[in-house]
Amino acid sequence: AAILAALPFLLTGFIHLDGFMDCCDAILSRRDLSTRQKILKDSHVGSFAVVCTIFLMLAAFAAFWDFDAKEGWQGLLLLPVFSRFASSFCVFACRPMQTSQYASGFEAAQHKHQLTALAVLNVLAAAAGLLLLKSAWFTVSAIGAELFALLVCRAARKNLGGMSGDISGFSMTLGELAGLLLLLAGQRASSGDGSAGGTVRLSVFAVSRTYGHGPGGGPALAAAEPSAVGLTFEGGTFKIYLQKRLKKERSS
Repeated sequence: AAILAALPFLLTGFIHLDGFMDCCDAILSRRDLSTRQKILKDSHVGSFAVVCTIFLMLAAFAAFWDFDAKEGWQGLLLLPVFSRFASSFCVFACRPMQTSQYASGFEAAQHKHQLTALAVLNVLAAAAGLLLLKSAWFTVSAIGAELFALLVCRAARKNLGGMSGDISGFSMTLGELAGLLLLLAGQRASSGDGSAGGTVRLSVFAVSRTYGHGPGGGPALAAAEPSAVGLTFEGGTFKIYLQKRLKKERSS
């Protein structure tokens, strides 16, 4: 578990972890914008970076401790691919902050072809994953990692006043952690360890009520019919369900 948790950072030379730590120091400082940008470029490591990195490594270690890498290695390989799709979209589409290395000569219109190519590759990668891999959850987890990385990138850009390489590493690191947790959830569900008996279920509940006339002529509840509509994931297959329950009569 420790090796798997450290492996992504070892393979990338800790460059993305460095961006994660810099962003943690800057964002959590809660200072004005110019000071946050100065902290982002500061080479010194602050207490926020240390604490957040400890939490990050503990979360990754705990997830890998329960994760079966022999069964889920294909999903692990997809996570860095899709997290980098998110990072690339942000780099090409978002205006960088003035202190970033991306600031010189940036024009979003110039990157139209790169963005189109990225979108096509993203769709092809998702389709290939859904068709070729043994579990659709591998691809769903990777897409979840990408979406979470995009959300993190958006929040970080808003906080720091633009895009930068540090934000790119920050979003990829958190996106891959989110994808790992999704992989683990799907693995536990398919093995029957989840609380839903091997099923991951997302439900929206509603209650249909029928009213009659009460003794005083006012409205009174005559019947209530709870129902649920949602999505389940069972052994790599998604199912949409509609569940109705028995009416509960109540006399007026």
